[in-house]
Amino acid sequence: MERSGETSGRRHSERSTLSGLQIELPKDVFEKIVDRVAERVRTELAQESPWLTRPQAAAYLGVPVSRLEKDRTAPSHRWDGRVLYNRAELDEWLRAS
Repeated sequence: MERSGETSGRRHSERSTLSGLQIELPKDVFEKIVDRVAERVRTELAQESPWLTRPQAAAYLGVPVSRLEKDRTAPSHRWDGRVLYNRAELDEWLRAS
């Protein structure tokens, strides 16, 4: 590897471009990677609060906040003047819709 102040017989760039890179993996290796990613996502989601504010719930559902304000069919809870949405209840509500 060539660095400033060093001279070597090899020329190696420290920058790499991965555009268009394709890697073929055996199915069992691919499935292990998928399992590890899924476990990591589950762990991170478990650490988050199940309660969402209206803007968070709108982002979670992929709709504008105004839709939640107008459409009162989404399950919500009022607490201390705030409107909160439970992530699991929103998931169930979507499945039932």
